[in-house]
Amino acid sequence: MNTSGGVLAREIDPGPWIRWAREHPSTLILAAGAMLRVLLYASNREPWMDEGSLLGNIVGKGVLDFSERLSSEQLAPVGFLIVERAISQVLGGHLLALRLLPLACGLASLPLFRSLATRWLSPRAALLAMMLFAFSSDLVYYSSELKPYMGDVAVGLAALVTASACLERPRRPGALARFAAIAAASPWFSFPSVFVVAAGGAVLLADAARRRDARDIGRLAAIAVSWGIGVLGTRAYAQVMLGTTNGMYVFWNFAFPPLLPLNRPEFGKLTGIVLEVLVNPLDLVAPGLPAAFVALPVVLLVLGSVSLARRERWGFALLALPVVFSYLAAALRIYPFHGRLILGLTPGLYLVIAEGVAAIGRRLGRHAAWVVAAALLVFPVYSSILQATGNDPRDFNAHGDLHRNRFMD
Repeated sequence: MNTSGGVLAREIDPGPWIRWAREHPSTLILAAGAMLRVLLYASNREPWMDEGSLLGNIVGKGVLDFSERLSSEQLAPVGFLIVERAISQVLGGHLLALRLLPLACGLASLPLFRSLATRWLSPRAALLAMMLFAFSSDLVYYSSELKPYMGDVAVGLAALVTASACLERPRRPGALARFAAIAAASPWFSFPSVFVVAAGGAVLLADAARRRDARDIGRLAAIAVSWGIGVLGTRAYAQVMLGTTNGMYVFWNFAFPPLLPLNRPEFGKLTGIVLEVLVNPLDLVAPGLPAAFVALPVVLLVLGSVSLARRERWGFALLALPVVFSYLAAALRIYPFHGRLILGLTPGLYLVIAEGVAAIGRRLGRHAAWVVAAALLVFPVYSSILQATGNDPRDFNAHGDLHRNRFMD
């Protein structure tokens, strides 16, 4: 029987696929990012130390049982614990089931980030930002860790996207209501999202004041009240859960910078904390390269900040203020400024870095921008693939970071 014309003998024409990829590059990038996250989730790796500690506060606990402190000096948002406990009761206490929530947050963050990037950046800069976000090894890893860190990213992105929609003219119907809903719910699902929501509210209030829109000012005041109640409620909850112990503050003491450095040691600590952000959680400095290579993302952050502030002042304020508020909270010893605890700041930082590459392209030409973008992406792409395929086992270090520290002890 002649099978030469069968299905298996037919040549595959890659043309339609190539055309589709050229026409939908952002979808291709997000699909690659989703695949990395799902691949690591499906590997069902062994639980990390913090996961094991938090597991005991979920499995076998009543969904709404907050009558006693969490064990092992753990602390997690009320909403996160409620959802995880409900999953445990419905699907069982298996890690794959309990990691579904972080995975869902990681996958939902991808289209949310695309929406934010295309709103504030040029098309090419937005694609670069999406690649940084999709191939971030930290974002890949924490999308399958039983901790609330990816919830911080998703909730923060939802706040930024809805706040950005409120700045559009004409404003879409229901835009402010969506921001209000996110603001009211955010403290119960993510502690550090308060910095992002505060930034969004401040920008929207400044815009309303500039337009002398009394109605919007009144609405934003009402949103602030509902959000403030949530913030105070979650702070009271955190104090009750931590009790009189100061173990968590002792552990994170290294991540509280001085408000204003007054001497050389304080300035050194401040510099180390700030530069370490480019390693944990941004993962932009390859471990095998000299520390001086941190200069590339630093320069891009500066160029991107100047460029975006000139071109889109409200957009820059939305992305920069969460960093400012987070730093001030750390300087006041309210919330640490380091690694996984500020994972929610990564979207804004990636956007500003991508804007910096675009600024180089406008000054030095497209080829220069391509070279810088390639230099920026090589290590994150390599690192995230290693992470997703299980070939990059997590290193144990004093601060519990995903990567070894480069700029601090």
